[in-house]
Amino acid sequence: MNPQPLRPAAIRRRRCRGALLLAACVLCCRTTAAQDLTGALIGTVKDPQGAVLAGATVRVASAALIGGSATQTTDGKGQLRFPALPPGQYVLEIELKGFASFREEDLIIKAGITLERTEVLQLADVGASVVVEGAGSPIDVRDPGFASQFGADMQVSLTNDGPVTFLVKSRE
Repeated sequence: MNPQPLRPAAIRRRRCRGALLLAACVLCCRTTAAQDLTGALIGTVKDPQGAVLAGATVRVASAALIGGSATQTTDGKGQLRFPALPPGQYVLEIELKGFASFREEDLIIKAGITLERTEVLQLADVGASVVVEGAGSPIDVRDPGFASQFGADMQVSLTNDGPVTFLVKSRE
């Protein structure tokens, strides 16, 4: 049995299919190789009671990163995600208003590995600021000393362990 010769259109279709198959194989191999060249950092940011913290600024820094650092904000579930980090030694920093900053050094990211972290931010020390307004100046500006006279209406009692700042304003 003799096979029939292929027509030119059939030959072109076969060549086109072959070229597409070859291109798909090359692209898949490159994508797979690129995934093995980077690592990932994922995690969750929480408060001391275990509640997730959305809106925290997360920064990773390393000499391995182009530009030196990458920054993102935690999502509504308090999650952070850096899916493609070059292997190397990193510094992880997390900040959110009302909480103490978090910093971890010597974090090692390896190729093909996903590192998962759950970080807990502690509440920041809260200082108190008290503004006292009165109808006259209890401070004698003509006296070169540092003494002040406060009346009974100017006394303030505080039950705060943190630093306290007094700002005295007078209305003339």
